[in-house]
Amino acid sequence: MKPYDSKGFIKLVATYRAMEKQKPKKPILHHFYENGEDYSYYRCPNNCSTYCQVEPSQKYCPHCGQKLSWEEE
Repeated sequence: MKPYDSKGFIKLVATYRAMEKQKPKKPILHHFYENGEDYSYYRCPNNCSTYCQVEPSQKYCPHCGQKLSWEEE
């Protein structure tokens, strides 16, 4: 790669991001109240979408492809 090769740098960043998505991350649990009811749901740890709800049966986020870890710590 040449010292100022922007195409090479872009490819390097894309490769790094793809590799990072293969590292399992724990989904984020969100709670909210509506009409006196308590609700909760899981979101992708990458916040890849405005509404990206994930389920424990999913191994990957359907929007960004992030690998999910549902194991308890």
